[in-house]
Amino acid sequence: METTRCRQWPAQATMNPNLIGLQSVLKTQLELAGGLHTVEFKLHAPQAQEVLLIGEMTDWQAHPIPMTRNGDGAWRTTLNLRAGQWIYKFWVDGAYLHDPANPLVAGDGWGGFHSYLLLGDGDWAKHDVPHGELVRLSVPSDVLGQSAEVALYLPPGYNPAQRYPLLYLMHGHRTRGNQWATNGLVDNFMDNLLAQGVVTPFIIAMPTVDGTQPLDRLETFLVDELYERLSRWFAISTGRCHTAIAGMTPHALGAFNLAWHRPDRFGFVAPVSAFFLDETLDALSAKPLQVDFGIKLYCGTEDYVQPLSERFAGILRSNQVTFDYMRVAGGHTWRYWNSITRDLLQTMSDYFIGSHTRVSKVNHA
Repeated sequence: METTRCRQWPAQATMNPNLIGLQSVLKTQLELAGGLHTVEFKLHAPQAQEVLLIGEMTDWQAHPIPMTRNGDGAWRTTLNLRAGQWIYKFWVDGAYLHDPANPLVAGDGWGGFHSYLLLGDGDWAKHDVPHGELVRLSVPSDVLGQSAEVALYLPPGYNPAQRYPLLYLMHGHRTRGNQWATNGLVDNFMDNLLAQGVVTPFIIAMPTVDGTQPLDRLETFLVDELYERLSRWFAISTGRCHTAIAGMTPHALGAFNLAWHRPDRFGFVAPVSAFFLDETLDALSAKPLQVDFGIKLYCGTEDYVQPLSERFAGILRSNQVTFDYMRVAGGHTWRYWNSITRDLLQTMSDYFIGSHTRVSKVNHA
């Protein structure tokens, strides 16, 4: 398949292990510099026999924190937590319960909900800056035989008379596209980074993938049908030099897989904590791999999928494929994903700016 060549990503096929360790240390020190926030967790459950706090602060069920019941029937515990997002639930007499007193809730991917806290200040917080628009779409699909949910971020001052690059931002296993706006807070990130002048305006499409659909139909919908509809409905710059894909896409619909299958559509790909199937990695290892798009990998050093990312990186290196790899402390959590979102969005912006400059020069010549 013939593809249009876009700007080449700077070569960085290997990383110094000492640098990787330094990145982890720096991130830890930055977190410590933010100070601690005292938080009281409270649940009114006078009939309960046992209440535990579980969440990212307890490594979920690994280290649950027993809560104490007072005379008023309320269970309490107090923690000192660092700035950022913390996801949690209560375990009440053997059943999960999100915090009924906390309005910040999101789907947990298992048919229920979790609660979350946002402590301190950061790029993820809603600041007094121009705000973009988060549009909820129901996109009819001929190939799926049903409509698909898509959350769309339009930058502040969106002007239909001009054209914007497009980023596909994919959700993870058992979650939905709107989770990038709830726990991901991507609209706040974009608003703040645009106000700081560190990214260029672009549109973000966050489709919800229905895992009950056949993979070939889902791929056709995402790569062709959705792209065609969004290009007609919104002011999108068409062409692979203006289109990228990133995110925690599940299994065979991973960001890399979609770009690998359709290099004519995507000029840059950023797998985030990606779950690479063994058969996918075996297929990539079986023959020489040629890649005609930019790649940047993200994976936390405590993430259970890190061995898969390491194997994938090894395959790229063995084929002398140019890529970048950001490895810092973190697990398979929104707390980690929040920590790399600024870099992810800046990386996409840098790619779009570089590709636009290259295309403009070619056209001018």
